[in-house]
Amino acid sequence: MTKKQLESMIRRLGHVGYIIPWVYHYLSQLHTLLAWAGKMQSIKINDTCAMDLELMQQILDKVKKGIDMNLLAFRSPDCIYYSDSCPAGLGSYSDQGYAWRFQIPEDLLFHASNNLLEFLAVIITPWIDIIHGRLSAGDCALSMMDSTTAEGGCGNPILSNRTKTPAKRQPESMQQENT
Repeated sequence: MTKKQLESMIRRLGHVGYIIPWVYHYLSQLHTLLAWAGKMQSIKINDTCAMDLELMQQILDKVKKGIDMNLLAFRSPDCIYYSDSCPAGLGSYSDQGYAWRFQIPEDLLFHASNNLLEFLAVIITPWIDIIHGRLSAGDCALSMMDSTTAEGGCGNPILSNRTKTPAKRQPESMQQENT
């Protein structure tokens, strides 16, 4: 790829960034590549940038087909779901009068955390309405639970994948003082 082609692509994708702001993350990779190129006329796209560009192409192909404006605007939900669970089971009901419950079989009691059961309930509830044709594409659904711990995991992959990470390494001078 020539330097001029890369500059042109960055400008064009910059226009996309007005509509899809997270595109700027990928542009920063390309800007870095452009800066490394210096005065070279030919630029080799590294694997990371190539994968980013492939992802951008897939996104642009979907965008070209059209975006439902309802996905971009704040609006009131068409259906509201309330879910709850306990170690013995889970269930939910909707503001439209539909409800369900599931009792955990005795041989499976306490094999799953309550957070997992809360998460399952909040996912299963609108899924049931989709299966029964009560919820369709374009509808706005709000599925709620009463567990802020499980709720945090639903919307934040970092919170849901918490693992013990080693503490930051201290400078040797501090390590000697602490011992």
